[in-house]
Amino acid sequence: MLFAVTDIETTGAQPAGNGITELAIIVWDGERELRRWHSLINPGREIPTFISALTGITADMLADAPSFEDVAEEVYEMLRDTVFVAHNVNFDFSFIRSQFQACGYAWDPKKLCSVRLARKAYPGLRSYSLSQLCTHMGIRNTAPHRAYGDAAATLELLKSCVFQLGGAEVRALIKRGNPESYLPNQLESATFQGLPDKPGVYYLLDTKGKPLYIGKARNIRSRVKQHFSTDRTAEKLHGFMREVCDISFTLTGTELIALLLEDAEIRKYWPPYNRAQKHRPAAWGIFRYTDQRGYERLAVNPVSKTVAPLRTFHSAFRARNWLLAFAQRWELDLHLSGFLPPGAGLPAPDVHNARIAEAVMNIRSDEPSFVLHGRGRSQDEYSFVLIEQGQLAGFGFTCETPSGAEQLRDLLQPIPSSPVVQSIIDLIPEQALDMRVVKLSPAGPQLAGDAET
Repeated sequence: MLFAVTDIETTGAQPAGNGITELAIIVWDGERELRRWHSLINPGREIPTFISALTGITADMLADAPSFEDVAEEVYEMLRDTVFVAHNVNFDFSFIRSQFQACGYAWDPKKLCSVRLARKAYPGLRSYSLSQLCTHMGIRNTAPHRAYGDAAATLELLKSCVFQLGGAEVRALIKRGNPESYLPNQLESATFQGLPDKPGVYYLLDTKGKPLYIGKARNIRSRVKQHFSTDRTAEKLHGFMREVCDISFTLTGTELIALLLEDAEIRKYWPPYNRAQKHRPAAWGIFRYTDQRGYERLAVNPVSKTVAPLRTFHSAFRARNWLLAFAQRWELDLHLSGFLPPGAGLPAPDVHNARIAEAVMNIRSDEPSFVLHGRGRSQDEYSFVLIEQGQLAGFGFTCETPSGAEQLRDLLQPIPSSPVVQSIIDLIPEQALDMRVVKLSPAGPQLAGDAET
């Protein structure tokens, strides 16, 4: 088994928009060094001042250095049949793979992280940074924060860990699919392995237990794995890899409840890596205004941040259909509702405005009330979402069939209203995901086979 112990210096923290300034590789077969290679690399962009201060690498030093493309073939030949080893391996891997891809090389090696290896070989240390491990183990690093010095120190660390753990433990860490190969360095493998394969909301937490990211999933473990094993060029993923120390979760039984709870939890904690809500808010609304003649009017217009709509919809077509039915139900003048061209015989403004006021006061009275019935968090319970007159009341779980609407309310976990929540509710019952829509009657939800769906 060949190990390519590698270290790089870069212009920034993630591959996107940054480049490699120095690269060192030491090939080791488990007993002796086979090759030691090192080169400065011209990244083709400026080097930030703080990077130069940290590494000592300046723009003048790189002016005549080769680009990565110039050395790509030689580097690829060294790395392609080896186990790729680095301290915080996913950082180095992401940069080198990004550079290889730009040069047309496909590279997907087995990986070994010396941070995780050291955690297993020497548990309980206060820090697993390369400098602290060198101090603890008496390893001399002749050039810290330079690729050739750090690569040589990492090789000595690897030798010590292999001796401490034995070959079998090291081979297990290298095996493809082992979570150790893609999880953040500070996250225990047992924490990941303990995640359920059920629907729910998950929380990626920092060292203080504060959420860095909140997400929903049909399969929590599978979704969390995707965060750490997919595109490593994304800036957000690098934040995860540096900062995630723990993961918690809340089971919801169904994906729909997970979607509703995710929105509420994001608005409660505002995690730094939740930069945008995933569900598109409704784009059209019913608005009330007064025209120049003093008539109160209802109109369909795009939703804006300045005026709150009376009702929201995902399309202008749905909004106009609703407004027509609403005008007919409350006997509003169709000329003034925009469905007929202007004409004579309009009602007096005070009469029309009184009808508009009464209609708007009861705008939700004709909205449906229903319960969504789905799987629970375990086999002996089921979940429900209660909708009353088109508004989300909340969700809950029960092991017994409720006997009436009041019992449902007693079991509710309320969800704060938001544009995202309302847009989800407006799509029910058309898109109820993994729940069954059941009519809510005064006697309680009809959960029998003849339920109205």
